[in-house]
Amino acid sequence: MSEEKITSPNKEALSRLTRAVKWSPGKFSLILARCDYAGLRAQIIEQLHEVCPVQIQEITIPPWERSLHRAISGEITDNMPDAVMILGLESSADPDAILKGANHVRGKFAKDFPFPMILWVTDPVMTKLIRSVTDFYSWAGTSLRFVPSDAELSDALQQNADDMFNEILGKREIGLSEENRFLADLSDPQEFEIFLKDLEALSPPASRPSPHLQFLRGRNARNKGDTESAMKDYKACLSFWKEKNDPEREAVLLYLIGQCCGKDDPEGAKTCFQDCIQAAGECQELAAKCLCELCGVFKEQEDWEEMEKTAEEALKVNQSCDNRQAECLQCHLFLAEAVLHRDALEKAEISVQHVLNALYLWENEDDRPVLGQASDILERVSQKKDETLWHSGINCIEHIKKHGIVFRQA
Repeated sequence: MSEEKITSPNKEALSRLTRAVKWSPGKFSLILARCDYAGLRAQIIEQLHEVCPVQIQEITIPPWERSLHRAISGEITDNMPDAVMILGLESSADPDAILKGANHVRGKFAKDFPFPMILWVTDPVMTKLIRSVTDFYSWAGTSLRFVPSDAELSDALQQNADDMFNEILGKREIGLSEENRFLADLSDPQEFEIFLKDLEALSPPASRPSPHLQFLRGRNARNKGDTESAMKDYKACLSFWKEKNDPEREAVLLYLIGQCCGKDDPEGAKTCFQDCIQAAGECQELAAKCLCELCGVFKEQEDWEEMEKTAEEALKVNQSCDNRQAECLQCHLFLAEAVLHRDALEKAEISVQHVLNALYLWENEDDRPVLGQASDILERVSQKKDETLWHSGINCIEHIKKHGIVFRQA
C-alpha cells in the first residue's frame, strides 16, 4: 500500500508509532493505538510493517480468551519477539475481564515481556480503559489515534448508501473505491454506530441531514428493532428523492417503509408495496421482492384469493429474474398455502409437487426459515384426506427433516 493513501494526521501518528517501537528495544513498553475502523487499522498495520525496521509479531486475542497475559504467553513460547501488537480486544466476549485482569497483574508484563507492546483499541475500549483500569491506562508511554479524514467519511457515506440501494434493486455493480474500502463493511453493529456518529459530527447542527445519512440511520435503527425511528428516517429520505424525481430510489424506500409497517399496519404495508411496484418500473428484482411481501400481508389478512393471484405473479417475476431457489420456493409455498386454505385440492397437488421438486434440489442450508415455513404447510398437507396429497406431504416432510427442521405437533 502506498503511503500517499494515508492522510496527513495518520502519517504523523504512524511516524510516532514507528519511533515508539524503535526506541524501546529489549524492554517492555505499552503503546496504545486507537482506531475504530478495522479496515483502516489494517492499512496502518500494513504500512507499519513496511516502514518500521523492528520485526513486529501480530497476536490476535480469541473471543473466548479472558487473560491478556496468557494470550501473549501462548504465542511466544519459542523465541522472544522484538515487538508485538495485540489485536481483537474489541471482539472479545468480555473485554472488561481482560482489562481488569491485565491491570491486576501489570507488574508481570514488564517482567515477562521485555519488548514493546502495541495494543489496538477502539473508542469504546479506550473508554473502559480510562474509567475502569486507570493504572493500566496511565502505564502507557504512548497513545495514538488513527482516524479517517472528513473527505473519506463523506465519500464512504455516499458509496455505502449507493451500494445498499443497488443491492435492494438487484444491481450487481459495486461502486466502492479501493481507497475507502475500510468503511464499506457495516455488518459490525458497533462499527456502524461509530460510523454514524462520525458522519453526524460532520454536519452543522442546523442543516438538513444528508439523505444518504438518513438512509443509513434508518437501516441501523431497523437492524436494532427500532422501526419507529427507521420509518422516520426512511420517510424523510423518501421526500428528498421524490423532490429529485428518482423513481428507483423512491421504490426502494417504499419497500423499506412497507417492511417497517409489518403486522402492526398491514394496510399501510400493502399500500407501500403496491406503490413500490408501480415506482419500480422495469426493476423486476425489486418488484419480485414486493410481490412476496404482499403475499405475506394477504396471509396475515387471510385473503387467500389475493394471496394466490399475487403468488402466481411473484413466481413469474422471480423466474424471469433467474432468482435463486429460496425466492421461487417461497412463491410455491405461498401458492400452496393459499390453495390449501381454499380446498382447491387439484391445484394444491400441483403446488405441493413443485415444492417437493424444489426441496429435492435444495442446496442452501442457510435458508432455514423458508424450510420451516415449508414444514408447517406440508404438515397440513399430510393431514388432508386426498391420497396423492398425503403421500407428497409425507415425502416432503421426511426430506425437510434431513435439514434439522423440527415439526410442530399436530
